[in-house]
Amino acid sequence: MKKALEGLVVLDFTRYIAGPYAAYLLGHLGAYVIKVEKAVVGDDFRLYPPFYNGESLAFPSYNSTKHCVSMDLRNDRAKEILKELLPHVDILMQNFRAGTIEKMGLDWETVHSINPRIIMANNSGFGQDGPYSKRVAFDSIIQSEGGLINSVLEAGASRPWYPGGNNSDHIGALCFVSAILAALNERDRTGEGRYLEVDMMSAVTAMFSPELSLSRATEEKLNPDGLSVCGYYRDRGGKFVHISCPKCLVGKFLELTGLSPENDASAVPSEEDIAAWVLPQEGPAVVSLLENAGIGAAVVKDYKDIIADPHAKASGAFVELDVPYVGKASYPAVPFSLSDSPLEYGKIPKIGEDNYEVLHRFLGMDEETVKKLTEEGVLYQGEHARWK
Repeated sequence: MKKALEGLVVLDFTRYIAGPYAAYLLGHLGAYVIKVEKAVVGDDFRLYPPFYNGESLAFPSYNSTKHCVSMDLRNDRAKEILKELLPHVDILMQNFRAGTIEKMGLDWETVHSINPRIIMANNSGFGQDGPYSKRVAFDSIIQSEGGLINSVLEAGASRPWYPGGNNSDHIGALCFVSAILAALNERDRTGEGRYLEVDMMSAVTAMFSPELSLSRATEEKLNPDGLSVCGYYRDRGGKFVHISCPKCLVGKFLELTGLSPENDASAVPSEEDIAAWVLPQEGPAVVSLLENAGIGAAVVKDYKDIIADPHAKASGAFVELDVPYVGKASYPAVPFSLSDSPLEYGKIPKIGEDNYEVLHRFLGMDEETVKKLTEEGVLYQGEHARWK
């Protein structure tokens, strides 16, 4: 059964999360992803905690099903090999800081001249131009600059807080995949490749279109649309229950909770009264009561709750991957499915594990040549990356 992107070849220079996750999604749609890593250390995310038996449990999240080639990216022969691969490549993906890919001799003009059909896809924190282009772009930095931290800042709070989740990376990755698929569609029409750019700050800022527009026009802050009750309240076990009740259902909420303020059957109860109503109850019971009346409610789950959640299991939200030197470990599954295009989870590549497979498949190199290039330091092959 043929997959949606089967036959496409991706040359993946990306590191950390946003770029690798985008390439990971393309790979699970059927593309053959060649992950290019620097010698010895590999992708920086191989050195990212948590660790088990010296192996990163983070790296597999965004890199299964890829084919790893490891080389000294400053070596002239390595650069030649990369250029020799370009005629076989449909998509070149990179998320280096501005100017880095050009120093490797892989600027758009050069890449396009070698392969006019190639799509060169750049992903970065702040883009290739502008005063922020060379800034450090960790997720917390992008969330701060892009407005996400501000969006969760409660009125009167003493300090901001970081919601975690690498949100800017994942939002940026989804925008990255969308742009690449659009460029592929355009190439089908024109026969020409394209240069495209996706930066995470713009991806995050785009989430706040209504708020930004309102702020520019009136300097007001946008409140949750039409919600009479919107808050978090502890249950008897210490878990938080979130309640989101629109104005049109406030009467039903008051009827269910018995919290109608005296002399005003339509007034919203105080936060203290709602908290006191929730506190003696089990969170799931509160959610069930309100949900049955069409009022939004949810228990705030931690990671263990999510893994054990029956709906997550039923929807196939998790998959077990065989991680080298670790064994079976549970990871989030690819968050989509296509009919007649099955999702298959391949191996987690070790550093340089696929040097021969890739270079033989596309350049016809024999084992002796690959071995010699490894001995010369052009290529690198290692068992694993350990925290140094």
